[in-house]
Amino acid sequence: MSVIATALIAAAVLVPGFGAVLALFPRGSVSVPSALALSLGLGYAFTALPATVLAIAGVLVPASAVAAMIVVSAAVWAIALRRHGPRARLRAVRMRGWQGRTPDLAGLAVVAVYAVLHYSRYSPLLNFDVAAAWRYWADGAIVGHTGGIPAQTVGWGSTYPTTVSKAALSSTIGTVGFFTGPLHGLGAMLWLSAVGGVVAVWALAAELGLGLVAPLVPVLLIVTPGWLPLNHEMTADLTAFTAEDIGRMLAASALLLAVIALRSGSRVKAVAAGVILLACAATHLVPMAIAAGLLVCYAAVHGASRRRLRGTIVIVAIVGATTVVGWGAIVVGSGGHLGFQGVRASSGSIEFPPAYDPSASFIVGHPVIHPARTSRGHYYLPGTVVRWFFASAAGSAAIVPTHRDYAIVALAAAAALALLVLPRTGLRPIGAMALGLGVMILAVALLFNDRYTTRVPADFGVHRLYDYDAIPVVLAAAAVAELGARGLGRLHRHARPALIVVAAIAAVAVAWPVRPPVAAAEAGRAQSLYATVRATVPCTARILPDARTAGSFAALTGRRSVIEGMAPYLNPALMKRVLPVLLGAREFFRKPPQNRGYLARERVDFVLLLTDPTVRIGQSGGRVDQGADFAAVRALPDLRLVTRRRAFELYAVGGARTLPPGAHRRVCYAALR
Repeated sequence: MSVIATALIAAAVLVPGFGAVLALFPRGSVSVPSALALSLGLGYAFTALPATVLAIAGVLVPASAVAAMIVVSAAVWAIALRRHGPRARLRAVRMRGWQGRTPDLAGLAVVAVYAVLHYSRYSPLLNFDVAAAWRYWADGAIVGHTGGIPAQTVGWGSTYPTTVSKAALSSTIGTVGFFTGPLHGLGAMLWLSAVGGVVAVWALAAELGLGLVAPLVPVLLIVTPGWLPLNHEMTADLTAFTAEDIGRMLAASALLLAVIALRSGSRVKAVAAGVILLACAATHLVPMAIAAGLLVCYAAVHGASRRRLRGTIVIVAIVGATTVVGWGAIVVGSGGHLGFQGVRASSGSIEFPPAYDPSASFIVGHPVIHPARTSRGHYYLPGTVVRWFFASAAGSAAIVPTHRDYAIVALAAAAALALLVLPRTGLRPIGAMALGLGVMILAVALLFNDRYTTRVPADFGVHRLYDYDAIPVVLAAAAVAELGARGLGRLHRHARPALIVVAAIAAVAVAWPVRPPVAAAEAGRAQSLYATVRATVPCTARILPDARTAGSFAALTGRRSVIEGMAPYLNPALMKRVLPVLLGAREFFRKPPQNRGYLARERVDFVLLLTDPTVRIGQSGGRVDQGADFAAVRALPDLRLVTRRRAFELYAVGGARTLPPGAHRRVCYAALR
């Protein structure tokens, strides 16, 4: 990873973020973990949202991006220092935070260990094994190159309306791309979101009352070791860059500030929480929805227990209104497509045969027929969806959950219910959050399963929301552990510090991440492949690789791959255009002589064969080359060998011209406009 890229991105976030924290908490009423977490959450929001405004206005260039950062940072620091000098501000935060310095030291030890280990043991080359990272970078790079959000995006050999549901992320990546390359940029952003997620969850746990065990909570949720019976999806996601990683950091930060706003009754803090949640919504909607659900559960118990229901509703309404109004303004202002406006309940309503599942066909790369689902009904049996919930929450990959899986979820539910009933613990909101989120995840999964008859979005709950079903289990277990630690702490005056030290040591030990497998040789050959494409293939050429990708060709070369683009699961019109292209490519590689017309129909200029199946170039979905006949492809009379390397072969189609030797190896983003 690049030290310079990481330092630049961290500074761009932390400078305005810390200033905003000092402006929001003028009397030093913020703890150390909360100050760190909110510096990251607010800092990202104050960096991403101005970039989004510039992109919507069509003036996102390096000068305007830097000017916006300077203006925003200067504004928040001017507010922070208006009444008091810098020493008073810093002293206020330090004094408030270090009153309970032992718990803070424990949490800081966990964060420091995780930050160092994740930085030293992570390789950006792992992004070559993940398709989504390149789709995000390609979208952002095009925004940065064009200076705004384009009306049309290139993909699948054609153009389609730009999806703007992640406008803040694309604008941020476009800004980052001005100063760093894809691999260094993706690596730095992943590291910041990973460390920020740990800090935000730690701070949130402490704010919810889990003081003694708070450092353990992010370890159980974000750095989950393989031997723990919990869902490991959030841990697995941190091996490569995804939008959801940033979204989770923002969701935890927004929820943290919303909880503080509810307790203090501050409407200004509620607006600030809404701003972070807005940045989260414009980065990834799923973490935003999870945070919103947890906030509602917390607010319901908080308002009822303190008999401040009206004030609670006002605070929640301010957070929600700030998020919804801001998100609506971004969507309308960008003039793009959300990506899911045209989704229907069944495939038949979009002119596919009733038994045909277009989304499943897109995922696996060949036609999928479900004869039993010719009429509206459940995609999976409801009992199956429920059983998968138990298995997923307990970290089991089994289709049928074990007795252990049922016991773990049942005990967590019982503990959450007990927390709601037990008085004077201060942890009743945690019980409501654990129980409420679990019920909401399962209810939404059943609703989508009943409403839709195609794999996407029928399995939205199973495929996306079940990634978060460890949260209820961890919250309930942490609350029970906190009550036990409090009881032990009352027995002896030295018991509390000892328990905190033990918790810190345990958290650091568990947080010690296992180094993910880095296939350096394969990644190096991928870099060689893209360098060859940049040096050989003209900017306007169309390439047909035998591996389907999401965005790596656009991100790293600026050339058009015929079978690369966004996933059109929820856009029926685009799905009708994409499936023939994707399935046609599969048939071409399987039977080249019989499908030579595909090359002319899709105006293919170059054919790329990956002769080494271990090479990773951001492959996505089902394999196009499954059953491919490379010998028959090579034998086609209108193909001319251009380059042959150990891992790949590049062929020109017909009279397609290559770049002259010594041509400038550049990325042609202009060709993607």
